[in-house]
Amino acid sequence: MNDQNETTQLRFLEETAIRLRQNGFTVEPIEDHHLPVCWEKGRLCRVSGKGSVLYRQENVDSIRAQDALRTVIDTAKMTSEYMAILETAPRLKASGLAGDYRVLADFGDAVLAGHPTERGVQFVTWEWDFDRQGVHAGHYFMENYEAAKLDFAARAGLINEQRLFSDKELGVIRNACEFALTDDATLTYGDEKRLHSVQEQIELLLPQQERNQHPTMEQTMATTWSLEKPWRNTVPITTHTTVGYRKLSMMVMPTGRYTKEVFSRKEVISIPTTPMARA
Repeated sequence: MNDQNETTQLRFLEETAIRLRQNGFTVEPIEDHHLPVCWEKGRLCRVSGKGSVLYRQENVDSIRAQDALRTVIDTAKMTSEYMAILETAPRLKASGLAGDYRVLADFGDAVLAGHPTERGVQFVTWEWDFDRQGVHAGHYFMENYEAAKLDFAARAGLINEQRLFSDKELGVIRNACEFALTDDATLTYGDEKRLHSVQEQIELLLPQQERNQHPTMEQTMATTWSLEKPWRNTVPITTHTTVGYRKLSMMVMPTGRYTKEVFSRKEVISIPTTPMARA
């Protein structure tokens, strides 16, 4: 390995270490051009200077460990992308602009720049002045490279800004899909498949901390139940949920349980039955 490649790999590993610490991981000193990554109480994997992520199967034998590994892989991939561009990126020359800003992308009236700092590379987008001698209207994204790329694409006119959603908005859409899949008995099989597909796509777009914030069954179904006067062979049950208000009719069962049909499956919900409630 020549000196230039060695220096490039070390810079990549140092930047990756910064990003992983920001995501809650513990990293050990770089050894033999590999960055050891620890999670919770033990070693999770190693990141090589070429961007590969190496791990032992016994270290990722749980869902949470696999999610953590996926975060490391995504982080290494993202960091490798912008560090490779930075290696040859020219400095941004604009009147009145101080500091080391490198041009990562330049199209139309917009420019995306990376700014190396001790806390990692930080990203900003600007619009060029009419004479392209200066820049204005900076949008600063700190270490959020993905958000900076999207902002650049929108400002450059490469994508329609109205088609972009924030992480919070994507989370709301994902939870709305979950709510519909759980409670809308009118959905067809095709509707269900499309909603599941939307959820899967959103999961790939969301950062790790947002992926883990799924509504619980209690939040999705109900937090408060109240029984009303029976009608024929059903008991109307009013539920107050975290996302709205609705009424459900459920069959009175001899065991004191109430069931409702949801798509092609049944969900059995246990509710204490008292003489007063059944009167």
